[in-house]
Amino acid sequence: MGCGASVNNANNSAAPSPSKKKQTDDNEQGRSVRWKVMPSAEEARGKYEADGTLVKSNDAGHLELRTLLEEPMAQNYIGIFAKENQSQECFMCWIDLQEFKSIPTDDYRRSKALHIYHKYIKAGAVLELGFIENTDREHYKDVLDLSKDDSKLLGPNVFDKVQMTCFYEMYQNVFLRFKLSPRYAELQQILKQVYNKVKLDDFEFLGKLGEGGFGLVVHCKKASTNRHYAMKIQTKKGLLECFADDPWRVGYEKNAFASCQHPFIVNLDYAFQNETLVIMVLGLATAGDLQFAINSSPEERISEERTQFYVAEIILALAHLHAMGLMYRDLKPNNVLLCADGHIQLVDMGGVVDHDGKTLGLKNQELSMYPLFARTFGPGTESETSTSQPTTASNKRRMSIMGTFGYMAPEMVIMMSQSHGEKSGYTNAVDWWSLGVTMYKLLTGVKPFDNDNAITSYLESKMSFFAPGGVHYSPEYLMLFRDIYIPDYMSSNAADLINGLLDVNENTRLGSGAAGLQKLKKHAFFEGIEWERLEQKHLIPPFIPEAPKLQEKSQYPDFDTMMAALGKTDWLEDKPHKDEHKFFESWDFIAPSTLKMEFGIAHEMSQYDGNFKVRQILGDKGGGGPAAAQNNAKSTRNG
Repeated sequence: MGCGASVNNANNSAAPSPSKKKQTDDNEQGRSVRWKVMPSAEEARGKYEADGTLVKSNDAGHLELRTLLEEPMAQNYIGIFAKENQSQECFMCWIDLQEFKSIPTDDYRRSKALHIYHKYIKAGAVLELGFIENTDREHYKDVLDLSKDDSKLLGPNVFDKVQMTCFYEMYQNVFLRFKLSPRYAELQQILKQVYNKVKLDDFEFLGKLGEGGFGLVVHCKKASTNRHYAMKIQTKKGLLECFADDPWRVGYEKNAFASCQHPFIVNLDYAFQNETLVIMVLGLATAGDLQFAINSSPEERISEERTQFYVAEIILALAHLHAMGLMYRDLKPNNVLLCADGHIQLVDMGGVVDHDGKTLGLKNQELSMYPLFARTFGPGTESETSTSQPTTASNKRRMSIMGTFGYMAPEMVIMMSQSHGEKSGYTNAVDWWSLGVTMYKLLTGVKPFDNDNAITSYLESKMSFFAPGGVHYSPEYLMLFRDIYIPDYMSSNAADLINGLLDVNENTRLGSGAAGLQKLKKHAFFEGIEWERLEQKHLIPPFIPEAPKLQEKSQYPDFDTMMAALGKTDWLEDKPHKDEHKFFESWDFIAPSTLKMEFGIAHEMSQYDGNFKVRQILGDKGGGGPAAAQNNAKSTRNG
């Protein structure tokens, strides 16, 4: 079971008394806080000046505010104060811009830039910032217009001037007044105890969601924000044993989640550790996965309207990964979660591979553990092949086998019957094949290449056609060459898209190559999809699931009691060798998106994002086909 499993599976049994004393202070538990530690004020100032969030100045107050904006407890205090004084707009803009700067891919960055322009900068914007000059407004509009043909024009620092002005407004109108209030003194006392920490005591524990060999997932809630999460808990010793050949890879899955912040990929908000455990706090999806959606549909298949929407969001998620040089490799309905708001998210990043190590920090190495809770065909040894063309993220060839039978592309399946010298590897085109299989299953309820005896016999009888020269190919490989059955209820556009994705030639497969993504987005099946609005979740989903009501009451008084109730007390005592803590030094992480939650203004920001004016991200009310017309009609009614 994945981290987004339904909370209906929570263990609500009564909690026994703790079997051991409360865990000691985090510093005694060997946890690392290197992600935020600053040796000196000078180094802190240098970091913020370098990233464009602080100008060179001798004002110590500016540095103090900028530093506090990194601390969750301070974010919460300052955010509440700003809300009470009705001075939230600059905070909201600063937070959005901070998220914008953290986006690593060009297309997603452009969609976020459009969101920011129409929300804060454009004349008449729903949260228009009055301090922006008209000449600057025109400048940003021109840059956005030019970037439509070349999204690389929008670098992460394009809005630095706006962000810096927001910072000054925050400092003058909020922070100086906040420092004179009793809450500032209260915050200073608290920070002496909790600064640089996200810890187990910050969460309430509501039940078990799933379990693996050396890890489990529990439903939890962060006390300061009341936000629900799936907390993935793994033992350090278990990870070290799994990565015994190269223990520096223990943070592989965490690095993948942390690097791939995207609306349609399950978000990692926090990662931290104690002496025996490493913990990831991930977004909680309460409406199950797309396989559950198929099973619970009256005809055990999903409508084309819903399928169009889900497949479009999956494309944006895969494109984001590919732009970062990553392959997902295990796409299937079980790995696509359906959220309560009707949008989807990819989950389980254990199979993600980095084509050259730049994103995840690994070079020429392959993940050697199976994803926790995933039933996959496990990876083997990894190497690279040379190509006659320049090596890019899209043509880098991998040699390991990773995925799920029935969803794996031909170029990966054939490797199962080849010796190492015969293998030619595969590229990120395998993800587009898996998307074709996933789309077919959403529309029909079955996979296009189920391995039944009749199909196998037929393929074996045609062996000479597929295997000239007497070369033997496995039935699992050969069946991928048969014609796909298209039911009468499937539209011609849907059938054409599936056939394009299930092209056995990876070079001509829809989605592959330099222009493959744009060709895929322009396919007739996606008529009505406005991709930039969709990537900011500004299109209304065609279906809102009936998600179960979240449990709010903690089932256990503390973490140790929960672990005892789940029979995991030994996990709290099984310490790695002191020399092995170094492999977890970079584990700790806090996502930029948590700013709005800790500020206490996430609800207000989502309300503004849902406003009709904001949803018209392209600046017009119509156009784009039936889906766009439907969304515009809904927007008008809800605006």
